[in-house]
Amino acid sequence: DAITIAAAIGNADQHAKNLAVIYAPEGARLAPLYNLVSTMVYDDLSRVSALRVGGAAHVDEIGAEACIAEARSWGMPERLARERLRTSITSIHGAIDGVLLAAEHEGWATPIIEEIANLVRGWPKRAA
Repeated sequence: DAITIAAAIGNADQHAKNLAVIYAPEGARLAPLYNLVSTMVYDDLSRVSALRVGGAAHVDEIGAEACIAEARSWGMPERLARERLRTSITSIHGAIDGVLLAAEHEGWATPIIEEIANLVRGWPKRAA
């Protein structure tokens, strides 16, 4: 899911140091995501991904198939990878309008927020 979110927002700066594990008595789990930046909306930032995803080295190339290939490389069965990706995409796309409403209501709506929302709406098709 973390890789999918980074791909959807166009984050070329997603790398291993932006992922952490929390160890608790009930077991290990991925920590909440942090340092998520939509680098694609800034012309002066590189589009070369800090983390290859499914062999893709450029953030514009990281689409659904690259995410599935990455999950498969970790040993996840393809059917499960596709199912998980569909669920993530549905959740991400479903959150966009709420984020835009919150931005407007809380006074931090800017043209760049709308640009990021449009970028997310276009993923994974923009990378196909």
